Amino acid sequence: NSMVNVSAVIGKERPPYEGDPSCVSGSGVGFYGPKYIELVNRTSGSLESICDEDFSAIAAELGLVASGLQLEFALSGTPALDTLKVSLFAEETEESFVKDFVYNEDYRYNIENNSVIFIPEALPDSETYILAEYQVLSIGASVTEDDLNLGAE
Repeated sequence: NSMVNVSAVIGKERPPYEGDPSCVSGSGVGFYGPKYIELVNRTSGSLESICDEDFSAIAAELGLVASGLQLEFALSGTPALDTLKVSLFAEETEESFVKDFVYNEDYRYNIENNSVIFIPEALPDSETYILAEYQVLSIGASVTEDDLNLGAE
């Protein structure tokens, strides 16, 4: 985990022709920012389009990032997504079970980092315990974009 991350609200889609805007909205014109995108990706920051109507999601995420709360949790093995179950506990005991998180509502799986990423609204309190249970994929197998669309049960 780096000490710094860069986030950007820019034109994030490459335009069809060099020099054309990335996007146009009622707020104005957004130009493509490849160097910003590279910095965001290198530092695990957040990226949003300047032409979006609603910035509440990235604003909430940046508030959480600024406060030091972690949204992303690395997994030790590659999960078979249909077996991935993420649960919340008040303490480090089975008896303190609070709830199961819902895939694609409370959290999603990130292929690149082999991690679970919570949406800011579902992020549990800092004094709680998160348990991710899953069957590990066999050696040589990998999670694909199609697997992400199916989601976990």
